[in-house]
Amino acid sequence: MKQRHRSFLRQSFALTILFVASSLNAQTLSCQPGASPQWGSGWCDFSSAVNFKKGERLRLAVGGSAKKVIVRLLQKGGDATTPVGVIPTAFPIPESRFLEITVPSDLRSIVQISVHGGPSPWNQYPLGAQNGPATITGVERLSIPPSQVKKKK
Repeated sequence: MKQRHRSFLRQSFALTILFVASSLNAQTLSCQPGASPQWGSGWCDFSSAVNFKKGERLRLAVGGSAKKVIVRLLQKGGDATTPVGVIPTAFPIPESRFLEITVPSDLRSIVQISVHGGPSPWNQYPLGAQNGPATITGVERLSIPPSQVKKKK
């Protein structure tokens, strides 16, 4: 019994260290959240455009009752009323409501990240008749791909 307890404590400690280490590497991206109950969507507007590299991981804090969402990264000058910049994947929302995504390609001048819930955003992405609305309350940059890290000379 003592051996099992020690093993459990070691595993718990290791997981705690791993969680803290990953959180320390996160960079909160400052943005102004907004939402539209009519469209079942929420967004975060950046005060200045942000560039993302292919392979970067982002953590989105998702509110609302959506079980699945579509994510959009809107470039400067893009029309927010159209699905331009959509990642065409229905992302399931974890119980924690923290959704981690991988940036699919190099993206420049991103001014907004949005999540779209409801039954079918833009009538193009079926998420289910019972899917609820989504909001977004925060964005974190979790990692930059190793190939993109600038080495000091």
